[in-house]
Amino acid sequence: FLAGRAALTFTWGNVGGLAQEPGSKIKGKVGTAHIPGTREYYSIVQKKWVKTAQPNLVGNVTGGSWAGVISKYAKAPEATYYLLALMANKDKSLVYAARGWDGIDPGRLSHFLPPHGSAKIEDYLRFGWDERDVRQYLQAYYDNFRNKLQMPFLRIPGTFSYWRTLDVHLAEAMNGQLSPEAALKATAVDFEEITIRLGRDRQKRAYTASMGL
Repeated sequence: FLAGRAALTFTWGNVGGLAQEPGSKIKGKVGTAHIPGTREYYSIVQKKWVKTAQPNLVGNVTGGSWAGVISKYAKAPEATYYLLALMANKDKSLVYAARGWDGIDPGRLSHFLPPHGSAKIEDYLRFGWDERDVRQYLQAYYDNFRNKLQMPFLRIPGTFSYWRTLDVHLAEAMNGQLSPEAALKATAVDFEEITIRLGRDRQKRAYTASMGL
């Protein structure tokens, strides 16, 4: 996509910023939109497929989000905290959000343009953004963050195990090793094994707590 050989891409958000780098072949030609939706989805609550007049959009505020942590074994925890606080500073975080190569994308009100936030278009133009590109890019981010329906982040024991087996079987379905139905069944079997190993009741309690319920 960045080389100008693809019409569409579905990837990390910072591709919008990378498209503005010096020598870019697509700068000024980049359109950005909310994650696509569907007019039919399976409702876990109703236990049936539901059709909608408008696309059912689901936001994602987790993605590959960065999170600063300080180990209890750290020899200089105060210095680590100071570095994290410095990176979270309003002015510095805006610089990080405007650069494409650092992997830090817009996520604070101070990163968005009016009427959604307090940033100025000049804050982005000085880092080489095309004005049309950045306006669409920021609007898409804002629409995603403000979407009423959001994909929850899995925060329970065994999360990585669930993700790993899902990734494996998705890949098998995509490259033709398994049919979509077989890949789904294989995922269900692995999920069940993980859940039994970790304890079903324990997982239920952990999931309920992680959702704030």
